[in-house]
Order: sequence, then structure tokens, then C-alpha cells
Amino acid sequence: MTMPDGLKVSDAVLEAAAVHLAAASRVMIEGNAALPSGPPATLTTLGDDIMRFVSGLSTSRLALADAAKTASMSVAGVMQDSSELDARLANALHSGFAVRRPTR
Repeated sequence: MTMPDGLKVSDAVLEAAAVHLAAASRVMIEGNAALPSGPPATLTTLGDDIMRFVSGLSTSRLALADAAKTASMSVAGVMQDSSELDARLANALHSGFAVRRPTR
């Protein structure tokens, strides 16, 4: 996969994304209430369907929290790789190095 030439993502944007993803993950996990035991009594016998739906919501919240955590870790990895690459480039270039513009 290639990125467009005009795509520029700053470290500040990546850091903010990681912070927001981690916060979202924490909110989803901490706000996940325990499921009630047994289906609710209804006049229409939809109790089992309601329980399946509520169970699905709980599973979805946990899956989203896990995805947010994984994405946050990936963003942190990209930032680490970028920092290491910057350091390696800085060490490889001698002081006074300049890139010449091509003449047209």
C-alpha cells in the first residue's frame, strides 16, 4: 500500500490519536455493565431475543475496546519507528550536509 505524496501526519496528531483511542478503550471497558441473569419477562415472549441483543451489545463493546487498544498500540509503534528513523538519519548525516536542488 502506498501513501499519497501530500499525506502529512505530525507526531502531535499521532500522539493525540493514541491518547483518544486509549481513553475510548478505557471508557468502554469500565462502562461495560454485567448482563442481567435470565431473559426479562415480556408479554410478547421476546425475552430471549432481547437477551441475545443485549449480549451482542456487550460483546460489541468489548470488541470495540479491544480494537481501540490495538489501534493505539499500532499508533505508538509508528511513532516509535518514526523517532528511531529520525535518530538514525540524524546520526548518518554529517553537519553541513545539504541536499542540492536539481537545476532545470
